Amino acid sequence: MTFEANNLALFANSPESTVPPGADVNLEALTQGKVDRVTARFGGVETPLQNVGGRWIAVLRLPPTTPFGATTIEVRAYAGTEQISFEVPITVVNAPLFITGSYRADINTTTAFELQTLYKVAAGALTVVFADGQRVVLTSEDGYRWRGQWKAPATSGRLEAKLFDGERLLGTLNFVVTIPATLNTKHGSLLEQLWLAITGTPGTG
Repeated sequence: MTFEANNLALFANSPESTVPPGADVNLEALTQGKVDRVTARFGGVETPLQNVGGRWIAVLRLPPTTPFGATTIEVRAYAGTEQISFEVPITVVNAPLFITGSYRADINTTTAFELQTLYKVAAGALTVVFADGQRVVLTSEDGYRWRGQWKAPATSGRLEAKLFDGERLLGTLNFVVTIPATLNTKHGSLLEQLWLAITGTPGTG
């Protein structure tokens, strides 16, 4: 729905309809009339939108203390002494500030992995720390999509690692280490040894 008043019209939206506290929300507004400026207000903080090719855009970061539940971001357009507003609905949920994939690797291999943060992170800030002390510093070109490489251990199983933004713990990543299929078919004795080392029981081979 577009809100119209006098000679002004305003429409605003965001692709992020469901976000956790601390996440970035992309805003876009379209206007009609001689609009001087457009702002967004949330949590008592006003953020100016920039006019880019006739579209007004901004990235608004939700405060970490934002309560869970349905809420709105007020977008307001100004033209001289006239102004109109539009409310963009969002739902704030209890969720991690990152999106991960399914991370799997064969034993003793180095594998690339990536994740996406829901807020822009400073370069060089993200680190993955494994229980065995291995640390992987992630890299990114845009501050949102991050990549790294990890060395799988010599035994199969499930691993957990901690994701940090500087000193701030963001959450846990899960990794699965598997035995290559070639070991299953060509090296049964080695497979049995690995199984015995992991489980303490002989393999059924």
